[in-house]
Amino acid sequence: MPSDPQRPPAPPVASAPAPSRLSASANPADGSPLASCASLGLPEPTRTVAATCLPPAPVHAYIALGSNLGDRASHLRFALDALAATPGLRLLRVSSFHETAPVGGPPGQGPYLNAAALLETTLSPRQLLERLLATELLAGRTRSIPNAPRTLDLDLLLYADLAISEPDLQVPHPRMWQRSFVVGPLSECC
Repeated sequence: MPSDPQRPPAPPVASAPAPSRLSASANPADGSPLASCASLGLPEPTRTVAATCLPPAPVHAYIALGSNLGDRASHLRFALDALAATPGLRLLRVSSFHETAPVGGPPGQGPYLNAAALLETTLSPRQLLERLLATELLAGRTRSIPNAPRTLDLDLLLYADLAISEPDLQVPHPRMWQRSFVVGPLSECC
């Protein structure tokens, strides 16, 4: 299959987070942050806007990807392909795939495969969220109980330097800095 200049090559699978600019590598028990926007060289959110606000020019957005059912790597690659094919989205960077233990949810879940990606987009935060949810659905995601096993989980982490606080969308993602399975892959995309 010919390579797509819009899509980075498939990332390798890592069993542990790659070295990064993080000062901590594990999820702290006290809930203190593992990193921050500043520690990763990202802009701090400075403006609060509605999720329907369209950017005046392409902006950078970061997403987290995860899967712990079926062929996990295939689910992540499916999501990356679907996003790369979306008008108004361009994949700029993708982290390696990290295998991690499940956090929360019902006992007995299998391990997750997690990644992060940097996107350039002209979609509003709301439009991007809708595309992420539609991609999860196409991958067979069903929502039963919180933190249940899933074929695909896509989260909008950061959108430019904007803050969004709506019932179904909070940006920056409210728990991202306490989750090593998010911060590790994210640090590879910065």
